[in-house]
Amino acid sequence: MIIVAYRSVTAEYPVQSEKRREVQFDFLGVALITGGILLLVCAVRGNGGYVTASLVSALMYLFGAGTYIVPVVMIFAGSAVLTKREQCDHLSHARSLSLLFLVFLAWNHLRIPAGSELEPAFREEYGGLIGAVESLLLRKLVGQAGGCIVLAAFAVTGIVMLSGARLGDVPQGIANFCVRSFEVLARVLDKIAELCGRSRSQDLSQAAARPVRKPKRPSASVDAQGPTSTGETTGVRMTAASSPNKEHETKARSSSAKSRKPASVKGQLGLFPAATKIPPHFQMCLECLDPALPSDTKESRADSDEGVRLVEETLASFRIEAKVTQVKKGPVVTRYEVQPAPGIRVNRITNLADDLALALAAIDVRVEAPVPGKSVIGIEVPNKRVTLVRLREIVELDSFLKAPSKLTFALGKDIAGNPMFADLAKMPHLLIAGATNSGKSVCLNSIITSILARSTPEEVKFSLIDPKRVELTLYQHIPHLFHPVVVDAQGAVRALRGSIREMERRYKLFAEKGVRNIASYNSRLDEDEQPLYCVVIVIDELADLMMQAAAEFERLICRIAQLARATGIHLIIATQRPSVNVITGVIKANISSRIAFAVASQVDSRTILDVNGAERLIGQGDMLFHPIDAPKPVRIQGAFLTEDEVNRVVEILAETEAPSDTFDLNLETVEEEIAAETKGKSDEKDSLFDQALAFIRRRQQASASMLQREFEIGYPRAGRIVDQLEQAGYIGPQEGSKPRQVLTGHLEGDIVEGEEPELVSLETHPIAG
Repeated sequence: MIIVAYRSVTAEYPVQSEKRREVQFDFLGVALITGGILLLVCAVRGNGGYVTASLVSALMYLFGAGTYIVPVVMIFAGSAVLTKREQCDHLSHARSLSLLFLVFLAWNHLRIPAGSELEPAFREEYGGLIGAVESLLLRKLVGQAGGCIVLAAFAVTGIVMLSGARLGDVPQGIANFCVRSFEVLARVLDKIAELCGRSRSQDLSQAAARPVRKPKRPSASVDAQGPTSTGETTGVRMTAASSPNKEHETKARSSSAKSRKPASVKGQLGLFPAATKIPPHFQMCLECLDPALPSDTKESRADSDEGVRLVEETLASFRIEAKVTQVKKGPVVTRYEVQPAPGIRVNRITNLADDLALALAAIDVRVEAPVPGKSVIGIEVPNKRVTLVRLREIVELDSFLKAPSKLTFALGKDIAGNPMFADLAKMPHLLIAGATNSGKSVCLNSIITSILARSTPEEVKFSLIDPKRVELTLYQHIPHLFHPVVVDAQGAVRALRGSIREMERRYKLFAEKGVRNIASYNSRLDEDEQPLYCVVIVIDELADLMMQAAAEFERLICRIAQLARATGIHLIIATQRPSVNVITGVIKANISSRIAFAVASQVDSRTILDVNGAERLIGQGDMLFHPIDAPKPVRIQGAFLTEDEVNRVVEILAETEAPSDTFDLNLETVEEEIAAETKGKSDEKDSLFDQALAFIRRRQQASASMLQREFEIGYPRAGRIVDQLEQAGYIGPQEGSKPRQVLTGHLEGDIVEGEEPELVSLETHPIAG
């Protein structure tokens, strides 16, 4: 009956208007609900009018006990027609419900003893006429047990048709249900344990508040304070990943750390290991940095809830069943961790980045599929309210101060709002690239400032090369300089050559001590020997240098990148032109750790990171950091540092630290080395030099093509022989396409020192005829 009514409404869909279809759906829904209520009242109470009583009697004759199911199904079907309209496949649901209804009638009638199926008393009480016919056929064809098996198969088929799922997904669905049940149970147990621990700590605090006797030895109070102070670490290193099983413990620690004010550095110095020494200027540098501003957590939570709803609705509109399992809100970007249903392909969600940006009214949306270490897909959406990340938030953390390496630098905060910092000594070189005004220069200043704040000139020195003359010149008065700030290409060549000479000198020292790196060398020094310091070479625009002498700078950079790690010399190269003629393949092969800021295209992103993603960044310090030991780039909001803060730090360093000896770019040793190298190349004569000299004496002509034909050599070698003949004084300079003039006096051996040789044209020489 439901199927016939539905077909009568939908038969004329192609020719009916939208408004008329809406009216007919309303009429059908109201009719089904009304009819179902009337039949249900009449069947339950046993009294009714002529029409309803006749219908109930007919239903009892046909369906038996199934008569009470028919009006209930009609009521639910009417409600579905009124609410879901065309979004639901009513015809398919009607078929599956009819199949399940027939299975119910036959199953109910199989309980009757064999041979009594058609008796009136049993017929109206169990499955009616239809159930009796079904049970009789099943017993005749497959027997009692076989009939039960057939009905079970039809029941499973009807349930699968009604749910719309595949039969093969049923075991996976059951497994997922069990896993989710265990996760919920684990969360409940963790919450109970947390509440028990909190009550335990309250009891301990109340007991500690009671008056107790003063201990005889003062060392007991120091021991009691140690674990309390060391337990307040909130910084997260790049090399350490937080475990999912300790999520609640991390949240509890972070909440307790936020409720307390950060301890002063003077009180923390006693907690550092012996290898980590904080310089005296650190506290003053920390105080001159601007503090962080508080964020509005209530509005952020409301925005996150609204984002969850929009993400799930947008995916559902594309028929993708998925659920947002967790939301991680960072200072600039919020990541919604989406778990798709079994059978949903990952690329169906990754291809919807633009549609999600449209639905969320976002600047851009980046989809990370899957999130490393999790079985979820990350949808990263920019926040409507941006929280500024200050460098002071990272530098004042205990975990940052306790880092054993002096080359540890601050980066910013990740998607979850955790502070991020890295160690340059482990990289061991870093490449930074991005478009203009994307945050590249601020990132460089944060790296340099965070290293300067916790190191002395005897521990770290900087080699700053700034062809743009506007960024790194702020640091020209710091005592940590390896040489004065370089602002031209010629000075950059001298600085890199000087770094190579320092590297070679250190390798000779390592060979004398029998060690392999700078850490082993410094640990085996005698009392009268000075330890070696680390050298950080910073190049703020590689493109300007590559435009002037690409081959020379590529050779110098690759030599340092390949050999200088063990000697404590590290490279940080930045450029705003991420093209293949600037970031060449040789440079990329030797610099594995990279930072990419916002770029214009996927080609630029692949040039920097070898993967897509940087084209989806929103700028203003939004970066992708790919260290050498990470499988995928990590999205970080860079720490912000103003020019005034840099100037204040530089003034403090210039006042508190004594200036150290720097490497002079104009040293005679460097110039002599360059001259000797050039002279050595010119003094090495070609093996055909004497034969070529005899040949030009006979022919009285000298050109590269002539030597190439005569001696059957390549043009580059012939050109070098001609240049050597010119440097030796046997031929004159080149004059366009004309043949070179021969210096007759030199050929005859009568050139007097200091006297200019006579230039003789080939046409006027007597031997030419």
